[in-house]
Amino acid sequence: MSVLDRLVDGFPHGLPAGYEQGCRGARECVNYDTELPLCRDAAIRYRSDYGYKKLVDQGMSPAEILEAERAAAEAVRPQVLAARHARAVDAERVRLAAEEKERAKAERAAAREQARLDRAAERAAAKRSRAEQVEFERAAREREAAEHEAELEQARAAGEYYQALSAWEKAKAAHREGVKAARASLRGARKELSAAQERLQECVGVVADAEAALAEAETAVVPRKPRQVKEKPVRVPRVAKEKAERKPRAVAGPKHGSMYGWQRGCKTIEGCPEHAAGRLSCVEVNREYHREYAAKRKAAGGGRLTDGQLVHGTASGYAAGCRKRSECPGGALDGVKCADASLAVERERRRRAGIGPAPEMVDAAPVLERVRSLMAGGEPLLAIAARADVSKTVLKNVVYGRSGDRRGERSSQVSAENAKKILALSAE
Repeated sequence: MSVLDRLVDGFPHGLPAGYEQGCRGARECVNYDTELPLCRDAAIRYRSDYGYKKLVDQGMSPAEILEAERAAAEAVRPQVLAARHARAVDAERVRLAAEEKERAKAERAAAREQARLDRAAERAAAKRSRAEQVEFERAAREREAAEHEAELEQARAAGEYYQALSAWEKAKAAHREGVKAARASLRGARKELSAAQERLQECVGVVADAEAALAEAETAVVPRKPRQVKEKPVRVPRVAKEKAERKPRAVAGPKHGSMYGWQRGCKTIEGCPEHAAGRLSCVEVNREYHREYAAKRKAAGGGRLTDGQLVHGTASGYAAGCRKRSECPGGALDGVKCADASLAVERERRRRAGIGPAPEMVDAAPVLERVRSLMAGGEPLLAIAARADVSKTVLKNVVYGRSGDRRGERSSQVSAENAKKILALSAE
């Protein structure tokens, strides 16, 4: 539908019918920059607002609907204000209760802090008393030690001094023997050191001779093999071939007065030669074609068409919009629904592509019972999966449930092959 068709009197602007008849944009609608709704917004609201849908189905115009909604809003305004005031009062009450709670909490915290300070002061006083007691005991021990030392001095003066002197003389004699042995060891080490120094001098001489020989070898000149010079052949210049002239490729121009002319660049009515000759231009022909095609689709229910008609009981009928089995009348011959026909076509396509059928599924309750009995015997889940040659994810989903968005949801079915492998396991 063109823009001019949407500007005629009686066009249902501001209603879902206007959107269905082609008024899809915002600036294209005559209600743009007005308080009345656009056709696009009316269609969206019609699908989601049941009250608005009832008003439209009753045949009310956009202005009448707007006035009715305003009257309804004014009617409920006192209740809304009362509810808002009640919420404000409740919020203030909650705020005061929260402040009172915080105040009580602060008082309790202050009381706890004061009690903590009191306990700390008591502990400090007890610690000072213990320190004074320790200091008194230390002084007493020092006095006892001094008295004991005085007694020892008196004992040594009485006769123990001579025993200590004899022990010192024995230690002095042992020390002299050790000094003699150390001196003998030092003389032997000095002899070994002189021998090692002589060997080091010999090695230094050998290294110097080797370095001199290496330097002499590096300075020696080795004669090179003379390089053979090859004579280069004389090149004969090539004669360039004359290139044949290419004929320019003929470019097919647009066929005016048809859809193909519009597809090849004829996008304006005035620029088309057919318009100057009084015939339909490429743009007008393209518009007429799309009008006819849209009318056929609307008459057949939309979607793909077979000779302009929707054929039920086929995959094309499902693609054309017949999706519900309860609403499909079925094929004329076999009564097959469009959804079943689409599934059959998709199944056949997968078989041709080499995709096999889905595996047979069985109840997972016996598998869960078997795995739990094996785990109760001390075998971990990963060992069970490895022994049965089954994916650990399969067993995890059966025993513990899935992860992610479906966290905790256990698998209610497993494939028959996996169930057979797990049920065949024996306790080790």
